[in-house]
Amino acid sequence: MPYKLVKGQFCLFYTGKKQVGSQPDGDSVWFKPDKPTLLKNVDKRSAKINPGGMTQLRFEAIDTLETHFQGEHQKLDHGLKERDFTLNELGFDVSKMEYSGKENMTVKSASPHPVKGFIMIRSIDPNGRPVSFVFTGSTSDSDGKDVFLDIAKLKKSVNAKSWQRATHSLVSTPVFRQTSGTTSGIPLCQQGRPARASGRTTRR
Repeated sequence: MPYKLVKGQFCLFYTGKKQVGSQPDGDSVWFKPDKPTLLKNVDKRSAKINPGGMTQLRFEAIDTLETHFQGEHQKLDHGLKERDFTLNELGFDVSKMEYSGKENMTVKSASPHPVKGFIMIRSIDPNGRPVSFVFTGSTSDSDGKDVFLDIAKLKKSVNAKSWQRATHSLVSTPVFRQTSGTTSGIPLCQQGRPARASGRTTRR
């Protein structure tokens, strides 16, 4: 089964009447699609878009520790390291990030901002988040094109870099069986084992 390619920008805040900052973590970030209609009626669901024209992504096959959820968090130092790792892989300079808010989790400023990239999706979760393989930079494929996610493409994703990091962190990655149209099941299984060996299970 192919994935839909959607081009856009990774964003951490937007400015309207006032600035509204996001609270990114290791497996989720805001994304502003160039063509928002591409995120409508994907497997019978549509993405939730905020007033800044952005949607919150859910990274496919990645589950990092919570840094903020209903006022709670898991191992915060590990969670923040995973957040910074993901932001760095997306192209943000984490040394220049400024945060604000009660828990100091809301992005106040970032550089560079926004960052160009694209996602590959074939579903949207019940909360309106595109379940995504995430890529930085540009691609010669056209916006909205159906593409097959082979291993060569997969290895370039931010998701794959998180899997590689899984042996040294508390990132959890589930096992996927190989399915029609993608060979991604092979590296997912190989990369997922070390994280589960540490005793952490995934909610995905």
